[in-house]
Amino acid sequence: MHSSEGVVFQQVHHLYTVLTCPLVELHNGGAALRTNTFENGSRFACSLFDFKNGSQDEYRKVMEVQDSIFSGITMTAATPLLACGHIRRIEDLNNTYEMIKFAISPSTQSNLGSALSATPLRSVMTGANITECDGPLNGGIFFFLQCAEATFTDVTVIQCTNVVSGLVFTPDEVTHISVIKSTFWSCTTTRDTPHGSALFINHSATLSVSLATFTNNTASNCGGAIYVSARCQWVNITSSSFLNNQAPYGGAIGVGGKPTAAEGGWVIQQCQFANVGRSGTDVYFDDMSALGLTERAFAGCVSRSKSPRVFDFKSRTGYDWTNRQ
Repeated sequence: MHSSEGVVFQQVHHLYTVLTCPLVELHNGGAALRTNTFENGSRFACSLFDFKNGSQDEYRKVMEVQDSIFSGITMTAATPLLACGHIRRIEDLNNTYEMIKFAISPSTQSNLGSALSATPLRSVMTGANITECDGPLNGGIFFFLQCAEATFTDVTVIQCTNVVSGLVFTPDEVTHISVIKSTFWSCTTTRDTPHGSALFINHSATLSVSLATFTNNTASNCGGAIYVSARCQWVNITSSSFLNNQAPYGGAIGVGGKPTAAEGGWVIQQCQFANVGRSGTDVYFDDMSALGLTERAFAGCVSRSKSPRVFDFKSRTGYDWTNRQ
């Protein structure tokens, strides 16, 4: 079926045993999956959709995935479930991703999310349920490169594992990430020095998190739930809860390097904390000297974590700012 979006696959129950080439490979136009099911122990050696990288004029493409189920899929090559080159928009609406695994060793895996790797101008995910998915090296589930904006609303992520950093991994040139009314529960990273089991925000991205819940997430280095690099210019985390997350540096949130955001650019307010960490049970900073933070940046936070709840490694100073009501 063809539409203005390109190719549409709708209301088909797919019981693939092996997929060795893309279900659809497109160079022009867009594509949509609607009310489909991919399951039954499928083994894919390639992506379902393969949008080829191309010139900037290919940003007219749109990919829509809606009301579909991706279950029990094993990826047998270093490729994500859905692969996109330069496209204008991704719309991921009310889908289920469960038990997406990799049957290749970590040393051969690429920095691609197991569910989606993309270079879109804008990505929207709403109402997704993501359970027991194993990711490759960086980007356990979603990997965004050169994305202007990515928004996650009412997304639930449960018991997912990735090797190095972040179920949502933004390595470079992502303008803004929004996480709204979403839940991350019992997610882990598996190597000796990984950061941020739920979110890994790098380079020039800005981050907004509101009405979200992070529970029982574990990273073995920095940021049990969220890791933010020094290149992130603006962070606003409000009305969210961080409960029983664990990491040696920043049980809930870890901030690497020396951020230089303008005054007021970093705010963590009206949040609930109860986490475990050696240096900063709630929030850890490598060096916060250029931020000019005071307890006002943590207004309305309540913490049941042990002191010091906020820790600055550069000055070797701990604060209890997350326990300000």
